[in-house]
Amino acid sequence: LDKEKLQILSSSLVHVSVLYNDYAAPLALYDLCLAIMQTCRYDDAATIITLWKSILCEELLPCRTESREVQNFLNSLQKGSMLEEERVILSDSNVTLEDGNSLMLFETGEWIPSIKHRIISLGKELHGKGADFVFPIEFIVEQLEGLYCVHKAVSNKPAAPWTLQTLIEAGTSFPSLLEAYNSIVVAQEPDAPNPITKITQLSCISKVLKQWLSSATAYGDKKGDSISMQLKRYTPILLQQIDAFKSSLESIVGWNSQDVSNLYEVFSEIEEALQRNDN
Repeated sequence: LDKEKLQILSSSLVHVSVLYNDYAAPLALYDLCLAIMQTCRYDDAATIITLWKSILCEELLPCRTESREVQNFLNSLQKGSMLEEERVILSDSNVTLEDGNSLMLFETGEWIPSIKHRIISLGKELHGKGADFVFPIEFIVEQLEGLYCVHKAVSNKPAAPWTLQTLIEAGTSFPSLLEAYNSIVVAQEPDAPNPITKITQLSCISKVLKQWLSSATAYGDKKGDSISMQLKRYTPILLQQIDAFKSSLESIVGWNSQDVSNLYEVFSEIEEALQRNDN
């Protein structure tokens, strides 16, 4: 940043558009860009997705991977971000940077704590403040679940599932989470003939429902009461959705019947718990 701009920033009030265009964006302060858009109530979906892609890529890139699947996923995430110049190197061998440090290997999962912390911090800052469009839950869910799945597929020591808990800690409500996961299932269904894709997606939904039920009874304070009342309001809708999920499982052919049966039983148990909770 040149001295003139620093002087302007330190000695005078700067219009918010100038703050965004001349300072936050050029300095790659993506979090601040989102905060400015929230404050101004400026809903530009394309810009918001670009900023979120950049935030995720900032925690992941540059990196090395031994998997073509990982490289393809990260390249897809990278496309349309502000970090398209960063490299995702496909190599079985260690890659040394100019500073002498080794390039991060995606498979180690050392990026997971930092990306969780970033999402939680941004969620607490941006979500639930009257401009939730700057925290696009469906996009974030889809990318985090994608990262979890590709890492699980290639890691010798895959991390325990972390996407759902991260978003809960970020302040995302259970109805919003369920809507996001459900939207992903609906959007991908025509292009997802592979049974494992459908089972994975429905399994994610079952985890949201189980966590919602657990949270409704886990707290002895006003938070628990609020979640419980919220669950009661949504129960009729949830019961209808569970019927649809079970029908979707019944339609699956060409996959391990035990996996389908186990997930069907999970939804049946959730259904029974909701009915008891509603009485």
